[in-house]
Amino acid sequence: MLRPLAVITACLWLSVILGPAFGNGHSMELFTGLDMTQQPTDVKVVGQLTTVKFRCRASTYPSAPSPSYEWFSRSEYDTNPLFNQLVNDDLHSIYFDGVDSVLEISVENFFLSRGPIPMRFQCRAYTYSGSIMSRVARLSFGVLGEFPGTPMQVVNVTAYERKILKCPNIYSDPGVTYSWYIGNNPYNIVSERSTPTVFSSATNGRLYFSSLSLTHSGTYHCVVNLTAAGSGYELRGKDAQASRSHSNGIFLNVASNPNPPTDMPTLTSEIPDDFLSILPTTPIQGDDVMLECFAYDTTGAPVYYRWIRRSSMFGVEWPLPAGYSTANRNRTLTLHHIQTWDNGTYECVAESYRGSDYWTESRSTFVQVKAKPGFTRHMEDQLAVEGQTLTLECHPWGAPPPEVNWFKDGVKVMDHSDSRFTSSLYIYGNKLEISFFSGDMHAGLYQCGASNYLGTAYDTVEVAYKHDDNGNSVSAGAQCCSVTSAAMVVMAMTMTYFL
Repeated sequence: MLRPLAVITACLWLSVILGPAFGNGHSMELFTGLDMTQQPTDVKVVGQLTTVKFRCRASTYPSAPSPSYEWFSRSEYDTNPLFNQLVNDDLHSIYFDGVDSVLEISVENFFLSRGPIPMRFQCRAYTYSGSIMSRVARLSFGVLGEFPGTPMQVVNVTAYERKILKCPNIYSDPGVTYSWYIGNNPYNIVSERSTPTVFSSATNGRLYFSSLSLTHSGTYHCVVNLTAAGSGYELRGKDAQASRSHSNGIFLNVASNPNPPTDMPTLTSEIPDDFLSILPTTPIQGDDVMLECFAYDTTGAPVYYRWIRRSSMFGVEWPLPAGYSTANRNRTLTLHHIQTWDNGTYECVAESYRGSDYWTESRSTFVQVKAKPGFTRHMEDQLAVEGQTLTLECHPWGAPPPEVNWFKDGVKVMDHSDSRFTSSLYIYGNKLEISFFSGDMHAGLYQCGASNYLGTAYDTVEVAYKHDDNGNSVSAGAQCCSVTSAAMVVMAMTMTYFL
């Protein structure tokens, strides 16, 4: 009977000693779980648009109160890095629609007041535990200039020649794609389906004729369309008048060739120096990327195209990315929703056959995909005790690799006014070390900000600390002693059992 009694006694002592240390009703661990789940996006306004809405949304744990919101702004050209808090006025209104905090901007009033100056906006969500910031969203105005008002050009050429028509220069922000039509009907688009020896490049705005014939005579117009690919922006308010423009006509006058070729020409061709071409020139992860290839078809034998992808490190041939598509007799390769792992060398091979004759030529280009910052995994909330050393670590990624900054309640940790707070912090790249943790000073919401030229992403972690029933912090030493005492009891219990 002594052994069971000794075991029961030791277990009672163990529960008394370990209770405060491991939370059996004598400690309070509270997290709000505040996290930004809806981020505002970059917007470029094109044409007529009444309002632009930016949205942000933060979530909390069910036991925590719902967050409140504020919005801030500053000019893109402002050298002061601090944002100014926004209030409801003629330029913008702030309201909660039941799901998101909404910043609604009157485009017309904003443009009249500020002009076309790009602006940055940021949302702040807060509860009693602290505050967190959203990513910075940009607002700017897209522009498509006008073609030069020059009269119609006349280009005189001879049948069987090669010719390139160049689209006149035009200013655009962001970029443009190109197409051509013939005559006065904008829907009479020049395409390879109807004219195999003609190629209209969407990337460089040029119209290529491999071998002219009398049927090619006519008036050609270049058409440009705004595109946000490669800019990181979302176009809003896009309309035909503001985002599309037609050049004046270029009249191509094809005359008969007095000395037409009589012998079967040697099977030969050529890829112009303009190719390979890529749009956008600097792809961003998620873009649809177009690669174009073209070889002159001058001998009447069709030119066939195929695409090869090689690894960036060893040059080994790899399959093309999933979901790719080709068009224009395989001259165009589109990589849909491109990812960073799609980097590599892309090669266009042009080939032509006629009997036993064979011709081939290839061109290649390296595709390097950029990516906005993000995180490979998210930080977990931390429960700390007084006096301990606490290390927070985030896991950023991006292309180019992002720079890391740490924030507490929306302010860079090293910019806080309390010198006791800043002197207790050490930053090692993506790690933030808090020495001699003090609940009153260090507890709260921290964010790791990862930034590259494409923007900033934030990962949030909440740091809480242990209290006893009287609201006093539990120190690391007390917890250590409790655990040590508990270990002694376990040893005593074991010895009693075996005596």
